[in-house]
Amino acid sequence: MTSHLRCINCNEPLEPHWKLCPECHQSTQPKKCWNCGQKLKEGWVKCPACGETTVGARERQGEYDRAIADFAKAIKLVPNDEDIEETISVASKTLKKVSRG
Repeated sequence: MTSHLRCINCNEPLEPHWKLCPECHQSTQPKKCWNCGQKLKEGWVKCPACGETTVGARERQGEYDRAIADFAKAIKLVPNDEDIEETISVASKTLKKVSRG
């Protein structure tokens, strides 16, 4: 019997019992809400059943919050206006890195 299942990432044929695509390692299991178990579609930031933020979104928000906190600390440490440009440059690079996350 031939499987009609295909990887959503690379279109590789899959067997029904496989947990990962052997080609690209994409999970074949449906993503579920950590709070209520509702199946989630890729890219959903909130669970439609319980309203909780999905795990990936929570991790990205945590990274962003840490970057903002680091930026706020850095600004408080700036002794004069000459150093602020360097501080803003470093903080900007950090925020860009986190947002690409």
